[in-house]
Amino acid sequence: KFCGQDIGVHNCGSLTFKGALGDAFCCGQRQQPVCTQCAPGTYSSWLGLGKCVTCPVGKYQTAFGQDGCTACSKGTASSAVGATSASTCVACTHGKYTDSESASECTNCSKGTEQGTEGATHQNTCSQCAAGKYAAQAGTRACQVCEKGRFQSAEGAYSCTDCAAGTQNNNKGSDNALDRKSVV
Repeated sequence: KFCGQDIGVHNCGSLTFKGALGDAFCCGQRQQPVCTQCAPGTYSSWLGLGKCVTCPVGKYQTAFGQDGCTACSKGTASSAVGATSASTCVACTHGKYTDSESASECTNCSKGTEQGTEGATHQNTCSQCAAGKYAAQAGTRACQVCEKGRFQSAEGAYSCTDCAAGTQNNNKGSDNALDRKSVV
């Protein structure tokens, strides 16, 4: 007589999760259902669901037999599926932020801005580059100074403007076209 085959699921009550119909009636004899707690990195939130569900990205679970996962906090993100530790929630690096819990990745600050804080929790931590500076790429830690021969009078720029032909600018970080001198 073989009776060990899983042929269904069995409701084992709160925070218990796996069972087989074969456990309830095996070869005509009633058996106690065998239920197993979900492992760390998984959960089951419904009675009788019959299976453990892996924690999604942006969440983790450190303990056995839980009915949910813990969200990564604002300013952190995790791309790991089935994470078992809060350490998978990594602080957003300079130039990035996340203003929601359970983030799978951090958002870059836009071009023309800088952001020098790790673990930033809001877009308003991204500051516009000052006049005379620029940020050509999104996710910039610090704006760059306009090179000699270039200037930028606007804030929040992602490039600098070349001096007109026949003029030069010997100042780094110039915010004014009037810094140019005619070349004779």
